[in-house]
Amino acid sequence: MTKKTLYDKRNSELKRSIVSGAVFSVLLAVILALVIANGFFLIRIEVFKTSMYPTLDNKDIVYANKYRKPDYGDIVIISGEESEWIIKRVIGKEGDIVKIEGGYVYLKKSGEEAFNKLEEKYLAVQGKTPCRLGANLEESKIFYVGEKEIFYLGDNRTVSVDSRSSFGNCNTEQIV
Repeated sequence: MTKKTLYDKRNSELKRSIVSGAVFSVLLAVILALVIANGFFLIRIEVFKTSMYPTLDNKDIVYANKYRKPDYGDIVIISGEESEWIIKRVIGKEGDIVKIEGGYVYLKKSGEEAFNKLEEKYLAVQGKTPCRLGANLEESKIFYVGEKEIFYLGDNRTVSVDSRSSFGNCNTEQIV
């Protein structure tokens, strides 16, 4: 068996020190990047209601990108009254027409000729959207999406207060 010299011991300690220093530096960089991203690019929100169930449940934590422009089907965070945040799904955008009929949601995008029935796989119960809270599913209504607006709905349609209510559509500037 070969005896380690003082040089070998120091060299081994130095290698361990370099490796642990590199691991520490990488972990510190990752933590710092997350802190910076959380402050500048991401927003953290705790869900307090069930209007987005089953996609989001009460007490879920959501991280959202502050700078991504929302598209159809995206979940957005909207600044509500008295600094409350509302979490809903984008159904229609500027110039679109949304029709709710027979419990189903139809969308006619700006510039298109016909309505298309939305395939909403994220809903717990497929195709059960009243045109307003408490409405009979046989009632129907048409909603127009104005300039710089979005039409939004919760995934739990029987309890969600959204564009179907007196709040109406939200302005795109309200999207957090």
